[in-house]
Amino acid sequence: MNHTEWNELVQEVELHIIKLEQASLSVGELFYDSIEPKTLEVFSQYLKGFYDISHAIAVTVENGESFIPSLKEKTEQHVNELFNQFEQMKLLLNQERFVSLADIMKYEIPSHLQKILVVLKE
Repeated sequence: MNHTEWNELVQEVELHIIKLEQASLSVGELFYDSIEPKTLEVFSQYLKGFYDISHAIAVTVENGESFIPSLKEKTEQHVNELFNQFEQMKLLLNQERFVSLADIMKYEIPSHLQKILVVLKE
């Protein structure tokens, strides 16, 4: 992978990260209000997208390791945290702890995504 290909890949991942951040904020906001069936449907779609994008980030980091040797080391904690938060969100949903779920979506996830993006763009 050359420098141009890496930059194109990072730009594509950045677009997905931005969309996931926006979704985290808007879907998370739904959990501060009364929960309706539509909320759970939207959350289910969000979780699928979250999982797919988290895996895409992990693959990008793995592929970039040959190009940027310290990439995995710099992002590993945040990538792992995304997968931990995925499991935590499912648990909080099952426990009907909706405010805690919303807080993770609005504050934790965007923070980790931004930290990953900063490292990818170095």
